[in-house]
Amino acid sequence: LDPVEFAGLVRSANAEWCCATQGDAVDQVRVEMLELSAHVCRALTAVGLQPQPHPPHQWAHNTGVAFRGDLARFDVREPGVVPVTWGDVVDVDGAQSFGILSGDDIVVRLALEVPRVARLVFCVGGVDGLLAVPPHRATAADLIPRWDANDFSAFTGAHDASIDVTGGIGVKAARGAHVVVASRGAVRVVLVNGEEPHRIVAACAGDAGVRCTEIVLPKPVELRVAAALVLAPLVLFGRQRRSAAALCGVAAAGV
Repeated sequence: LDPVEFAGLVRSANAEWCCATQGDAVDQVRVEMLELSAHVCRALTAVGLQPQPHPPHQWAHNTGVAFRGDLARFDVREPGVVPVTWGDVVDVDGAQSFGILSGDDIVVRLALEVPRVARLVFCVGGVDGLLAVPPHRATAADLIPRWDANDFSAFTGAHDASIDVTGGIGVKAARGAHVVVASRGAVRVVLVNGEEPHRIVAACAGDAGVRCTEIVLPKPVELRVAAALVLAPLVLFGRQRRSAAALCGVAAAGV
């Protein structure tokens, strides 16, 4: 049975849903996420696309970026077919038995492991991207158009835990930085205002002029410092101290 149809059947059979146990609560969250995905699937169908919903509780296990799951299902090559997935309650190892697998963690793996991924677009609510000041004080000039993947002191962000229980814009920035660094910049990562549909489309299409924040690789000077720190032990413990010191100096200057 199609997951979207299943959600409708369960909801209609339980008009007055009652959570008597944690298991009931888990089932309710899963069904409500299926219903939400159904709205997305209907919108995609309306413009001639073929959505394929993939409920994480059916294919993923454990939480965090290191979750287990078969990502081959997302390697779709048929024109017009769009895989759809989301954050969900999944089974986990141990006594806890279940946990929330964040969509932010899922997209990291998709961006790095599914072939031919060119862009990762995070749609955030109410802001145009990362801001240099809190949102209630921000003006158009406070948007950070390019954010260094290591500089978490450069922006501020608000998080509404009643809407997003797995983390706010800071988590999205961290996961985006992970993708940029791990892919060495091969995957372009941006944060765009999710309340501006034309910007979402433009960002997905790779439009360089869209108003957003792009996450970029760390500055070379920071890589030079890192190289010096890694090679410094050779100077302290190597037998050929002079050669090691020269190597450290060359590496620090040349990375």
